[in-house]
Amino acid sequence: MLSSKAHVSPISVSVIEPDSTNISSAHRALHDGDLSAARNMLSQVSPGGKSRGDFLAVQADVLRLEGRRNRLIRQALACGDAEEWTCVSINARKALNIDRSSRIAKTLLARAAVGAAQTEAVDGTTNEERLEDAAAPR
Repeated sequence: MLSSKAHVSPISVSVIEPDSTNISSAHRALHDGDLSAARNMLSQVSPGGKSRGDFLAVQADVLRLEGRRNRLIRQALACGDAEEWTCVSINARKALNIDRSSRIAKTLLARAAVGAAQTEAVDGTTNEERLEDAAAPR
């Protein structure tokens, strides 16, 4: 039979706030170049909680990087319209460095490779050679 005076040790539980965990995860996702994951983690944070300052800082980083990625994609699209495949490739790669999950940047990079290969097949020069010729003084 158990004594009514049995000693029970207190259980210590470490409580980590979900908001702090999500903000840390969002920050890691930004560092890893996954803007979709960062935005998803931030959507799970209560913006009025204790971590409001951290939330706002990471949110500002997400917005800044999304804006930069979008500008690079717009530039790559404009280059694609002009069939400047090196320009498309450079801008699409920069966009992918910011957001490795960007499907449009991946598509643009593939389009640049196909466009450059087709142009080489038609005139026998590389895109870089054509750019050099265009920049040469006349």
